[in-house]
Amino acid sequence: MRPADSTFAQVLYAQGLVAPTVADARQRLQRVVTEYPLSTWADDAVVRLGQLEYANGDPVALNGKQMSP
Repeated sequence: MRPADSTFAQVLYAQGLVAPTVADARQRLQRVVTEYPLSTWADDAVVRLGQLEYANGDPVALNGKQMSP
């Protein structure tokens, strides 16, 4: 699958959900947000990123960070 494919954001999101590490999940989800901000998956990716930070004990980690270009 190529990054220009219309379903690539969905694939990145799914990879983020099943990633073997938090760092991998964060990287995939962040790509959805930054590379495909108009995708229907971008909102879900932002929520999942927030959930990751909360689960890691830092509920305000996203405060002040720019999540989209």
